[in-house]
Amino acid sequence: MLAKTLLATQRVVHLLAMAARCQRIGQRARVTQDVERAFPVLCVIPQAGLYVAPISIGEPLAGLVSDHEAGRVSSNFDTVLAAAEAGDVVASRQAVPDARWREP
Repeated sequence: MLAKTLLATQRVVHLLAMAARCQRIGQRARVTQDVERAFPVLCVIPQAGLYVAPISIGEPLAGLVSDHEAGRVSSNFDTVLAAAEAGDVVASRQAVPDARWREP
């Protein structure tokens, strides 16, 4: 279950990164290699008995993304999660203003 959640999280982060970089989205929303390398979702192995698995987004130390850009994508991810949890369509549209990046 954790693996599926992390894969879905990675997909959302990649799409948010592409949106932040104003990259064109096609029919299949294929993620570019530079975004894949610059915005990995890194997960700390959870402690035994806990369900919390802290993650970080991007690797500024690798030189592929700036602290600012990684922080912006991370903030957008947090906003999208909070909007989804609350069922807040307005907040979702503010976090992802281009309708091509949101699910129909």
